[in-house]
Amino acid sequence: MKKTGSHKIVDPGQQHIDEFSYEAPSDVKNVLIVGASGYLGSALCLGLRDQFNVTGTYNERVFRLEGILTCEADALDATDLLNAISKSSPDIVIYCSGVTRLTACEVQYDLAEALNAKLMSILFKVLPKPTPLIYLSCDHVFGERTKPEPVKASAEEGADFGTEKAEAPGIETNHQNFFREHDACNPLNALGQTKLKGEKAVLAQPHLTWVIRLPLLYGESLGSPLTPKKSWLRLVQEQIEQGETVELPSDQKRSSLYVGDFVRGMRRFIKKLPESSGIYQISDNDVISPYKIAKTYLEELKLDTSNLKEVSLSEYLEKQKVYCEEAESFPIRSDKFNNKYKFSSQKIDGGMKEMHQRLLEGYCGDWL
Repeated sequence: MKKTGSHKIVDPGQQHIDEFSYEAPSDVKNVLIVGASGYLGSALCLGLRDQFNVTGTYNERVFRLEGILTCEADALDATDLLNAISKSSPDIVIYCSGVTRLTACEVQYDLAEALNAKLMSILFKVLPKPTPLIYLSCDHVFGERTKPEPVKASAEEGADFGTEKAEAPGIETNHQNFFREHDACNPLNALGQTKLKGEKAVLAQPHLTWVIRLPLLYGESLGSPLTPKKSWLRLVQEQIEQGETVELPSDQKRSSLYVGDFVRGMRRFIKKLPESSGIYQISDNDVISPYKIAKTYLEELKLDTSNLKEVSLSEYLEKQKVYCEEAESFPIRSDKFNNKYKFSSQKIDGGMKEMHQRLLEGYCGDWL
């Protein structure tokens, strides 16, 4: 049975366009992942291939993965995109491509803007209108909130699923300064700015579209044998094992998400697509610093942590080769997603234990 999708502009700052309706897929079979060779793209390939026919695009560096149909495609080339769409006949497209490294966005702003935002106009010109799209974004679209604000949870958000002490809907106080989907965005850096432009470009299209915002992800290294994608924690581990000192901010407050939980959440999302366009966030609904994540990882692997040093965010940023402003506190909540899909992501200890077990087993599967 097919359902009728509707498009609603969720950002009041966007120009209103006529609503539309059409028959959206209720049983997705074919998935096209644009940017499959990246970390998130390869995670989705691994996690979706057992349930869907997955096609993934790569650019320049050959990407091969068992059970995945891959094709070379320059995301900025309409002909390449059209070829990938023709090969895959997608029921849904997931956009994972783009420039996502903070410093790279600062140094190559024009490229970041092109891949994170302007490309949407090219993609939607060649994408058949009934085909819905998921755009992956990040927590950097939010800036710094100066003080906690009382927040009324919407009926859709309700109380947080999967927590021991769920907050009463409608009267929650945002003590931890969490950002929700409807909060104002004021990005401080090029990554956040270009991703926010991409979100608006996607949601303004006459398609059924969704934005999925993610916090600081952690997980095992992924990719294919030809194009491995090391996780940031793996890079930290290698530096520590080589006797180098690694400095990370301990006063920056963010939320985190294990890559396996990201995949599990996306599987549920694709199997039950929302009837209206909108924004969803997936996180562990907790607050943690990059330093604490790295320390927990090293301790889980029983590695020496003496060369892992905690510094302030300002000290950390000043020592980077390319200065990039970051907010000190921008954790995000995922109550809306959790309640709609009866989903709950693991806290840091649970995620680390699962990742460690997978590393011990040498398993690179689908995170069932």
